[in-house]
Amino acid sequence: MAVRAPQLHLALRSFCLGAFVHLGRCLEEGDELRFSFAEHAQRAGPAFYEYRPLVRSFIEVHATALASRDDARLALGELLREPAAAIYARSDVVPSAEQALFRTVLSSLLISTAEACGGFDWDDIAFDRAYAELEASLFGEARVYAAAAPLVGLSVVTQIELGGSLRIRAADTAKDEPAFSWPEAQGL
Repeated sequence: MAVRAPQLHLALRSFCLGAFVHLGRCLEEGDELRFSFAEHAQRAGPAFYEYRPLVRSFIEVHATALASRDDARLALGELLREPAAAIYARSDVVPSAEQALFRTVLSSLLISTAEACGGFDWDDIAFDRAYAELEASLFGEARVYAAAAPLVGLSVVTQIELGGSLRIRAADTAKDEPAFSWPEAQGL
Protein backbone atom coordinates (compact mmCIF):
# COMPACT_ATOMS: atom_id res chain seq x y z
CA MET A 1 0.00 0.00 0.00
CA ALA A 2 1.38 3.40 -0.98
CA VAL A 3 1.17 5.70 2.03
CA ARG A 4 0.75 9.39 1.33
CA ALA A 5 1.70 10.62 4.83
CA PRO A 6 4.34 8.23 6.29
CA GLN A 7 4.71 10.08 9.62
CA LEU A 8 0.95 10.09 10.13
CA HIS A 9 0.76 6.40 9.20
CA LEU A 10 3.48 5.51 11.72
CA ALA A 11 1.88 7.56 14.50
CA LEU A 12 -1.62 6.14 13.92
CA ARG A 13 -0.31 2.58 13.60
CA SER A 14 1.64 2.99 16.85
CA PHE A 15 -1.47 4.33 18.58
CA CYS A 16 -3.59 1.39 17.39
CA LEU A 17 -0.92 -1.17 18.37
CA GLY A 18 -0.59 0.41 21.81
CA ALA A 19 -4.36 0.51 22.20
CA PHE A 20 -4.61 -3.19 21.28
CA VAL A 21 -2.03 -4.01 23.97
CA HIS A 22 -3.83 -1.84 26.54
CA LEU A 23 -7.24 -3.31 25.73
CA GLY A 24 -5.80 -6.84 25.74
CA ARG A 25 -4.47 -6.22 29.25
CA CYS A 26 -7.90 -4.95 30.30
CA LEU A 27 -9.37 -8.25 29.11
CA GLU A 28 -6.68 -10.24 30.94
CA GLU A 29 -7.50 -8.30 34.12
CA GLY A 30 -11.15 -9.33 33.89
CA ASP A 31 -12.92 -6.64 31.86
CA GLU A 32 -15.73 -8.16 29.85
CA LEU A 33 -15.90 -7.99 26.07
CA ARG A 34 -19.49 -8.64 25.11
CA PHE A 35 -20.44 -10.57 21.99
CA SER A 36 -23.39 -10.62 19.67
CA PHE A 37 -24.73 -13.98 18.64
CA ALA A 38 -26.91 -14.37 15.57
CA GLU A 39 -28.38 -17.43 13.92
CA HIS A 40 -28.66 -17.38 10.14
CA ALA A 41 -31.08 -20.12 9.17
CA GLN A 42 -30.92 -21.73 5.76
CA ARG A 43 -33.65 -23.53 3.85
CA ALA A 44 -31.59 -26.64 3.48
CA GLY A 45 -28.78 -27.62 5.75
CA PRO A 46 -27.59 -26.48 9.13
CA ALA A 47 -27.92 -22.94 10.40
CA PHE A 48 -24.94 -20.62 10.35
CA TYR A 49 -24.10 -19.01 13.70
CA GLU A 50 -22.30 -15.69 13.85
CA TYR A 51 -20.40 -14.86 17.03
CA ARG A 52 -19.00 -11.32 16.90
CA PRO A 53 -17.19 -9.33 19.60
CA LEU A 54 -18.73 -5.91 20.32
CA VAL A 55 -15.45 -4.03 20.17
CA ARG A 56 -17.01 -0.59 19.60
CA SER A 57 -18.68 -0.44 23.01
CA PHE A 58 -15.58 -1.90 24.69
CA ILE A 59 -13.35 0.76 23.11
CA GLU A 60 -15.82 3.52 24.01
CA VAL A 61 -15.80 2.41 27.67
CA HIS A 62 -11.98 2.68 27.69
CA ALA A 63 -11.76 5.87 25.58
CA THR A 64 -10.61 8.12 28.44
CA ALA A 65 -7.71 5.82 29.32
CA LEU A 66 -6.78 5.42 25.65
CA ALA A 67 -6.83 9.19 25.05
CA SER A 68 -4.44 9.79 27.96
CA ARG A 69 -1.77 7.43 26.61
CA ASP A 70 1.49 8.84 25.19
CA ASP A 71 0.94 7.16 21.83
CA ALA A 72 -2.45 8.91 21.57
CA ARG A 73 -0.83 12.29 22.27
CA LEU A 74 1.82 11.63 19.59
CA ALA A 75 -0.85 10.58 17.08
CA LEU A 76 -2.91 13.67 17.89
CA GLY A 77 0.18 15.82 17.38
CA GLU A 78 0.66 14.36 13.89
CA LEU A 79 -3.00 14.87 13.09
CA LEU A 80 -2.84 18.50 14.23
CA ARG A 81 0.14 19.05 11.89
CA GLU A 82 -1.83 17.63 8.96
CA PRO A 83 -3.87 20.39 7.26
CA ALA A 84 -6.22 17.83 5.69
CA ALA A 85 -7.30 16.70 9.18
CA ALA A 86 -8.43 20.20 10.17
CA ILE A 87 -12.04 19.48 9.19
CA TYR A 88 -12.14 16.69 11.80
CA ALA A 89 -10.74 18.99 14.49
CA ARG A 90 -13.78 21.27 14.36
CA SER A 91 -16.69 19.96 16.34
CA ASP A 92 -19.43 21.56 18.34
CA VAL A 93 -19.80 18.39 20.40
CA VAL A 94 -16.44 18.49 22.19
CA PRO A 95 -14.54 21.54 23.50
CA SER A 96 -11.06 20.98 22.01
CA ALA A 97 -9.49 20.04 18.68
CA GLU A 98 -7.63 17.17 20.37
CA GLN A 99 -10.84 15.69 21.75
CA ALA A 100 -12.55 16.08 18.38
CA LEU A 101 -9.66 14.38 16.57
CA PHE A 102 -9.55 11.58 19.13
CA ARG A 103 -13.28 10.94 18.74
CA THR A 104 -13.53 11.33 14.96
CA VAL A 105 -10.18 9.93 13.79
CA LEU A 106 -8.29 7.89 16.38
CA SER A 107 -11.27 6.17 17.97
CA SER A 108 -12.90 5.52 14.59
CA LEU A 109 -9.68 4.08 13.14
CA LEU A 110 -9.20 1.89 16.20
CA ILE A 111 -12.79 0.63 16.03
CA SER A 112 -12.53 -0.12 12.30
CA THR A 113 -9.28 -1.99 12.81
CA ALA A 114 -10.56 -4.00 15.81
CA GLU A 115 -13.80 -4.90 14.01
CA ALA A 116 -11.83 -6.09 10.97
CA CYS A 117 -9.55 -8.11 13.28
CA GLY A 118 -12.53 -9.66 15.06
CA GLY A 119 -11.22 -8.45 18.40
CA PHE A 120 -7.82 -7.40 19.66
CA ASP A 121 -5.51 -9.84 17.86
CA TRP A 122 -3.52 -7.53 15.58
CA ASP A 123 -3.67 -7.96 11.81
CA ASP A 124 -1.54 -5.66 9.62
CA ILE A 125 -3.89 -6.11 6.66
CA ALA A 126 -6.91 -5.00 8.70
CA PHE A 127 -5.07 -1.87 9.87
CA ASP A 128 -3.82 -1.09 6.37
CA ARG A 129 -7.39 -1.26 5.01
CA ALA A 130 -8.75 0.98 7.75
CA TYR A 131 -5.88 3.43 7.30
CA ALA A 132 -6.35 3.48 3.52
CA GLU A 133 -9.99 4.49 4.04
CA LEU A 134 -8.90 7.28 6.39
CA GLU A 135 -6.25 8.50 3.94
CA ALA A 136 -8.81 8.48 1.13
CA SER A 137 -11.10 10.67 3.20
CA LEU A 138 -8.25 13.02 4.15
CA PHE A 139 -6.52 13.34 0.78
CA GLY A 140 -9.23 12.32 -1.68
CA GLU A 141 -10.01 14.65 -4.55
CA ALA A 142 -13.74 14.80 -3.88
CA ARG A 143 -15.51 15.32 -0.59
CA VAL A 144 -19.16 15.06 0.25
CA TYR A 145 -20.63 17.19 2.99
CA ALA A 146 -24.08 16.96 4.45
CA ALA A 147 -26.03 19.46 6.48
CA ALA A 148 -29.51 19.31 7.88
CA ALA A 149 -31.75 22.25 8.59
CA PRO A 150 -35.40 22.24 9.59
CA LEU A 151 -37.74 23.96 7.17
CA VAL A 152 -40.52 25.06 9.48
CA GLY A 153 -43.90 25.22 7.78
CA LEU A 154 -42.86 23.04 4.84
CA SER A 155 -43.54 19.36 4.44
CA VAL A 156 -42.63 17.12 1.51
CA VAL A 157 -43.66 13.64 0.55
CA THR A 158 -40.90 13.01 -1.98
CA GLN A 159 -37.43 14.44 -2.34
CA ILE A 160 -37.18 17.74 -4.23
CA GLU A 161 -33.97 18.52 -6.14
CA LEU A 162 -33.02 22.21 -5.86
CA GLY A 163 -29.94 22.01 -8.08
CA GLY A 164 -26.26 22.22 -7.29
CA SER A 165 -26.50 18.97 -5.29
CA LEU A 166 -28.99 20.57 -2.89
CA ARG A 167 -32.24 18.83 -2.09
CA ILE A 168 -35.14 18.90 0.31
CA ARG A 169 -36.36 15.66 1.80
CA ALA A 170 -38.25 14.47 4.82
CA ALA A 171 -36.04 13.49 7.74
CA ASP A 172 -35.51 9.78 8.11
CA THR A 173 -35.65 8.24 11.56
CA ALA A 174 -32.49 6.25 10.82
CA LYS A 175 -29.72 6.52 13.37
CA ASP A 176 -27.81 9.34 11.65
CA GLU A 177 -30.76 11.65 11.20
CA PRO A 178 -31.48 14.57 13.56
CA ALA A 179 -34.90 13.16 14.48
CA PHE A 180 -33.23 10.06 15.92
CA SER A 181 -30.91 11.82 18.37
CA TRP A 182 -33.00 14.96 18.78
CA PRO A 183 -36.63 13.90 19.40
CA GLU A 184 -37.77 17.51 19.26
CA ALA A 185 -36.92 17.45 15.54
CA GLN A 186 -39.80 15.04 14.85
CA GLY A 187 -42.20 16.72 12.50
CA LEU A 188 -39.88 19.56 11.47
